[in-house]
Amino acid sequence: MSWNQERPLLGNRVLSRKILSRRYCPAIWRGFAILRHMLRFLTGTDHYRIRLRERALAKDFSAAYPGTEELILDGRDAALGILSRLNEGLSGGLFARPRVIAIRHVELFDEELSQGIIEELDRTLPEDALVIASAEPAGRAKKGNALQGWLTKEAEVETVDILAGRALIQSIMDILHGIDPAATIESRAIESLAIRTAGATGHIYHALLKLVLITKGKLITDADVRSIIDEQDGESVSFALLDAVVRGDRSRAISLFRREETDTDALFRLLGLFAWQIRQAIQVRDEYERGMVSADSIAAAIGAKPFSVKKLMPLISKLPLSRLKHALAALSDLDCGMKTGQVRPGVGLDLFIWKF
Repeated sequence: MSWNQERPLLGNRVLSRKILSRRYCPAIWRGFAILRHMLRFLTGTDHYRIRLRERALAKDFSAAYPGTEELILDGRDAALGILSRLNEGLSGGLFARPRVIAIRHVELFDEELSQGIIEELDRTLPEDALVIASAEPAGRAKKGNALQGWLTKEAEVETVDILAGRALIQSIMDILHGIDPAATIESRAIESLAIRTAGATGHIYHALLKLVLITKGKLITDADVRSIIDEQDGESVSFALLDAVVRGDRSRAISLFRREETDTDALFRLLGLFAWQIRQAIQVRDEYERGMVSADSIAAAIGAKPFSVKKLMPLISKLPLSRLKHALAALSDLDCGMKTGQVRPGVGLDLFIWKF
């Protein structure tokens, strides 16, 4: 008989949960050390890699427990009833499905909320639930709050810091080849990228994605890196293009493309940036559908700059994932057709705008 099956035999459920908590009966809990693996605490300076690790843990749990549901609680959305939602997620019920509960940015919780979460987690953790808490060293995290201290003692802790030196260079190459296995980049460009992004993995990923889409198989140079990171003009045009398409202003969208039509390199650069913009919109929409509502929270989750996510948020409600993925596929077909000469730029661009 499992722990959850035995618990109702103890009489008063509230009293029994309190008596058998880690705080009141540590001797009993030493016999259930395996439950420590169901409570994880990720901390460190690289928020993007923290999110990647969180997703990897959730994926492994989902593989072991089919039908897993996911609940995300974020310190940046503290006003959205975090404590009540956590209680609901932990309590489950007779027909509860396995669940992953991600508690992000715990460093932003005040002491009252921290204590409330400790009391919830200090009770019996369901054996079919995985709780993944995470914190970053900003604001109150520099000195820590009660919840961080408790998690450090009670959870399985992993530290995920920004990489440096050879580890950072290897990470850049791994990210690049994860996007395009055939992509090449100058050594000087790698150093420039590492310096300009301060080693932040999320920024590195988005910069490399832009570079791969824009360079179209050519060697990525230091000049390419500097133009992508230091200049925002191209990104502004690609967002204006997306905004025009979403609003149904096809004449505006076509005119933005037409400005680059006479310069093939500039046109392909704009197409690459637009493809990157759609990919980022897909990431934002995906996080939005998973329950994230704050632009800052979504930006942290996908490793993007907050201002670019904030610009996308008003458009997200009009951009279902199916439409975004269809647009990305159509853009890929257009790019291929223009390169092979099967599609004239003017005609192809007009058709793409009308199909989006």
